Amino acid sequence: MVHAAILMRDWSATDRLGNHVERYLDPVPVDVLVEPGSTDDMDASRPEGMRVDLTLHFPSSWEGDLRGAKVVLGGRWAGEYRVVGNPMPYEPQLVPRTFGHLAMRAGVQRYDG
Repeated sequence: MVHAAILMRDWSATDRLGNHVERYLDPVPVDVLVEPGSTDDMDASRPEGMRVDLTLHFPSSWEGDLRGAKVVLGGRWAGEYRVVGNPMPYEPQLVPRTFGHLAMRAGVQRYDG
C-alpha cells in the first residue's frame, strides 16, 4: 500500500461573476494499492514528454467523490496525478474475497515534460 493525498474538486467554487473555477478541498489521506500502467512518449512536438498511467485501488472505507480529483503520491510513484472519469465503487456482493478490503479502482494520469 502507498500513502496518497486526495484533493477532491470543489464543484461549488465560482469566481466573482458566477463562473465555475477549478478549486480543490483540503487533502484527504488514504492508503491505496498502485497498479502500474503504461508509459507513453509524447509526440514530436514534445520530445522529452511522457504520459504515465496508473490504476489505484481504494479501500472500502473510502467514500469521497473522485470525479475531477487530483491524487498526490510519494515514494516510487511520486507526483501529482489527475483522476480519469468518475470512478465508482464495486457492488459489495461482487467483490471477490481475494480483493480483501479493496472496493474501488480509479485510473489516474500524469504528464511530464
